[in-house]
Amino acid sequence: MFRFCVKYGSGTILAALAPIACVSAQSAHRNLSVFHGGSVSGTIIDAEGIPQMGALVQLLVPNTTLTATALTDSHGHYRIADLPPGMYRVRATAALFLPAVRSKLEISTGSRAVVNLTLSTLLATSQWLPATRRSADTEDDWMWALRSSSMRPVLRVMDQGVSNPLSISTSAAEHKNVRTQGRISAESNSGAFARGGSHNVLFLERQSGSGETALVRADFSGARTPYPVAPSAEITAGWEKRMLLGGLSRSVLTYTSHPELMDSHRNNGAQTAVLRNAQRIELGDALRLDVGSAIRAFNLAGNAVTLEPFFKLAYRPADGVVIAYTFTRARGLESLEDLDRVVAAMPVAVSKDGHLLFETGRHDALSLSGQTWRKGGVALTAYRDQVKNPLLYGSGVLTSGSTDSASVLSDPTTQTFATSARHYDSTGVRLQVRQPITNAFAITAEVSDGSALRSEALKQATLGEVLAHAAVKSSLSSAIYVDGKFARTDTTIHGGYRWQPERMLTPVDSFSNTRETAYLNCRLRQSLRHLPMMPGGMEAIVDLQNLLAQGYQPFLSSDGKTLYLAQTPRVLQAGLAFTF
Repeated sequence: MFRFCVKYGSGTILAALAPIACVSAQSAHRNLSVFHGGSVSGTIIDAEGIPQMGALVQLLVPNTTLTATALTDSHGHYRIADLPPGMYRVRATAALFLPAVRSKLEISTGSRAVVNLTLSTLLATSQWLPATRRSADTEDDWMWALRSSSMRPVLRVMDQGVSNPLSISTSAAEHKNVRTQGRISAESNSGAFARGGSHNVLFLERQSGSGETALVRADFSGARTPYPVAPSAEITAGWEKRMLLGGLSRSVLTYTSHPELMDSHRNNGAQTAVLRNAQRIELGDALRLDVGSAIRAFNLAGNAVTLEPFFKLAYRPADGVVIAYTFTRARGLESLEDLDRVVAAMPVAVSKDGHLLFETGRHDALSLSGQTWRKGGVALTAYRDQVKNPLLYGSGVLTSGSTDSASVLSDPTTQTFATSARHYDSTGVRLQVRQPITNAFAITAEVSDGSALRSEALKQATLGEVLAHAAVKSSLSSAIYVDGKFARTDTTIHGGYRWQPERMLTPVDSFSNTRETAYLNCRLRQSLRHLPMMPGGMEAIVDLQNLLAQGYQPFLSSDGKTLYLAQTPRVLQAGLAFTF
């Protein structure tokens, strides 16, 4: 009796197969000396190139009579031998997959055929339309690598009389190569909180033949002036693996060290960690569940830790239509796709009443999305938000007289700071429309309403007084942006404008998954491969946020210093990157 072993994670599932008569090597050799039958073998994968273990492969004759069966191993391989010459059909099935069939397979005496089949499912990512719109791939936020493309069945049977006949598959299914890629970049950042100065970034990614992926990203800053502090460091490690029944698991851990950051009591040296994880479960042909969490930790003269879960349940009643309910306590984390951004937002905690506090909240949303003309998409979302300790960013030289009772986390190397304001709730509706305008460009428009904190004009006040007078106001927000690539010049562009009243200190619809910051923004990637002596992987990168410096709220503190609060501070970032 044979036993079939299925390994999943650290557990092992043993399933006893039906009794099969064991044939010794001697008797098999004796039989083969009399009868030289043909054979068929191959690999069964899914639409993303992942080998499928335990798939059932059936060999049928033209009248649909079952002739032989086989189960794929842990690498998705199968083999059926000792086949009489004739015409056959090869059929592969697996749980939650549509059958894959190869018809008109001719087996001749002594031939060895290779048939690779691709199983597809109604819940394949490419068939869920419209997908939730994500922001462009920036140089500082590397996306997870695209999975290997689907292999098409390729079969070739050698003629009789050819010695050692063997079919050849051009899909390279028999030997999957391990793929490794990397990127190094040098860039300069001006005006960003905890991101100022020069930075050197190394990114490495490794994808195994079974579809598992691991990545490492390291970011080290250069010298800081005028404050001579140690360089900052940011290390990210991520991994992704396939699970049973078409599932997917993804985790990313980020650790940062910022010696330059300082609290209100002049304690400096912040350390942070963020662990994000998500799993995807497909339930039948029309339901998909994403569930996960984010754990954030912050240390600076004290410790703060918070756990923020999320889940998203999506139902597809018809092709191109998706109804979804989302719950999350982590801004920017609503589904597995939100972990596409390898770099997580740095957790910031401020001290209140002797305790370190994070910005926290809750977001509930019900959305209806559908496909429009030329693969465009439209989505209507109703949401309700609860925001506690919302973070506000500003710039200026802080003194004890200017902060008063307000708690801040400052970055003296860039003269920027972060502080928190009062709690508020927001209820509103968001409408998003995305439409391709060419094969390479698409335009997106968004309109939403909700509540945000509004700054009241004060001629002279401390930071604490400004925050105390901030009021909750209902408002509208709208955005339009375009992204695409100019093929002739190898220029990738993502730019747009998000409008809302300039006196608003926090975003309207703060949990919007578009992640577009307020006012005028532009991101460019320009390939330099056409320049003389430049390698093919060299690129210039430019990232501009709030280019027109809109929305700054100045006020004069009691010590005569002018400070500014801004929902989106102006940031200029540029550098060179090389992909290898």
